[in-house]
Formats: sequence, C-alpha cells, structure tokens
Amino acid sequence: MKPLIFILFLFQSFFITQQTLANTTVLIQSADDLIDTEYKKIKELHGDLNKDGHDDLIAVYENSQGNRRLNIAFKKGTSYQVVTSSTTALLDKFGGGMMGDPLQSIKVDRGSLVISHFGGSRQRWWYVYRFRYQKNKKGIQGFYLIGNTSGVEDSIKIENYKETDKNLLTGDVVVQTKNSKGEFIKTKKKEPVLPLIPINSSQLYK
Repeated sequence: MKPLIFILFLFQSFFITQQTLANTTVLIQSADDLIDTEYKKIKELHGDLNKDGHDDLIAVYENSQGNRRLNIAFKKGTSYQVVTSSTTALLDKFGGGMMGDPLQSIKVDRGSLVISHFGGSRQRWWYVYRFRYQKNKKGIQGFYLIGNTSGVEDSIKIENYKETDKNLLTGDVVVQTKNSKGEFIKTKKKEPVLPLIPINSSQLYK
C-alpha cells in the first residue's frame, strides 16, 4: 500500500468499532486528532482506566444531528493509542425530552468510566452506567458495563418512584421505592450473572 493511501486509510478509520481497534494501532497526540468534518469535540477528560499509572484520554464528539461518539485512548509514551469508539454509550443531545440535554456527567472513578444521563418531563428517568476495562468470560479484553443504576419517578406522585441498582459482576440487585409519605423502601435480590455488555453494544439502553 502506498504511504499516502495508508495515511488516508488511518484517518478514515479513527471512528471504528472496539473489535476492529483490537487489531489496529492508531496513535494520536490529542483528542483534536480525531475530529473530522462531521463531528466536533464537546468534552474531554483524563484519568487512569487501565491501571498503569498514566492518565488516559476520554473524549466526546457530536455531529449536527446531535448524535454523539465516545472515544477512549490509552497513554502510550508521548502519544495515545485509540482503544475503543462507541456511538451507543451516550444518548444523543435531544434524548432528554423537556429536560434538555440528557448527559449529566462523565468521570473516571476508581479505574472505571462512569456516565450519567437524566431526562423526561413530569415523569423523569436517569441512568448511571459504570464501564471497566477488563476481560469478559471469553477472555476478550475491552470496556464492559459492570454496574447499572436506572430509575424513574413522577414529579407529582412521589410514590411513583423506583430505582434499581445492579452489580453485573455479582448479580446483586438493590431496588428502592417510595411510599405515599416519601419514605424509601429498600429491597435486595439476586439475579443470574449474564455475559457482560461491551461499551459499543446497541443493547445498552434497552
């Protein structure tokens, strides 16, 4: 392959799937290197996600339709190696209904990437997803959903409240509801441990 064609191929391949990236080495100097004519960078943060003592790069990009893309790159010397790209880990800009942009926060916490969304109108909902870089049961390394907190509430009827917190590694589930006085009622249960969902799966918000 000619050098110029190979360079163009790399730039066209920046926004590719995690499975493809596992067999590809894409090195960048900054999050701006991943910007193309369709997407613009709207958020950037750093934190150690592979527990090597170096801060990695997390960046969010958005196109004119409000669709968002999440890219993660590990620190490698003076550069960053792109390890995953996801268009499904983030809801789009207009996905929050009357509450506006649903993206509340993205942060690195205890080596995991935590993404929080919130939206709705009278009936409000929220998701807090925790992703960690690890191997699944098949031994495939990647970012997987290991914790999932989801909830819904009625802003008028306080008893119409339910929040479910799941540890997807252990199967532990904690459910919180409210009575008519607004008092929390907590119950615990166990669910079967299912195969972990990767960060670029279309099943994340099903």
